[in-house]
Amino acid sequence: MIFDPVLDNPPELPSYLLTVDVLNDAKAMIGKTIWLNDTWDEAGFTTTSEYGFPRFDPVEVVDVIPFQNRHEDYPVWLKVKSRFGDRAKVRYNGEEGRVGIQDHYYTSNPLPKKWGKTMIKKVLRNEVEIDMTERQIRVSIGNPDEVNHTSSRHGMSDQWVYGTELGKKIYYQFEYGKLTFINR
Repeated sequence: MIFDPVLDNPPELPSYLLTVDVLNDAKAMIGKTIWLNDTWDEAGFTTTSEYGFPRFDPVEVVDVIPFQNRHEDYPVWLKVKSRFGDRAKVRYNGEEGRVGIQDHYYTSNPLPKKWGKTMIKKVLRNEVEIDMTERQIRVSIGNPDEVNHTSSRHGMSDQWVYGTELGKKIYYQFEYGKLTFINR
């Protein structure tokens, strides 16, 4: 077999390349409501407004800006407007729930009334407890750094790992979409 350095080791594309499909997906969000997530992260959210833009604040997407200010994530930002008219920019997520990368916003209400007041209060306090759903965990503490899938004769389960340093990892075990065990 002949080694071809170009074919066998293709160059990694730089993060600042914006594909037409990603730009079109972002543009499709114009006019839609999104709910902000990590507004304290300057790499994913910026504003010059005095309005605080709290976590889970619903905002309207008013435009799209192709721009890369870091060497990670999509090189697209969404211009958003609060219900009071204040403006900000939030980095485009792509799909929600990406492993190892936190969502900058949600495309549906992250705190639905059907969860009940008690559960919503726990999520707002970043709490986790047995029997919470995968969605409730993601909204409460963010996306996992790693996901391990297991199947056996007893069924299928997922293990979500939070933390990247050995000894500081927390493992959450899910069965059929519900949290069944926490190993700290």
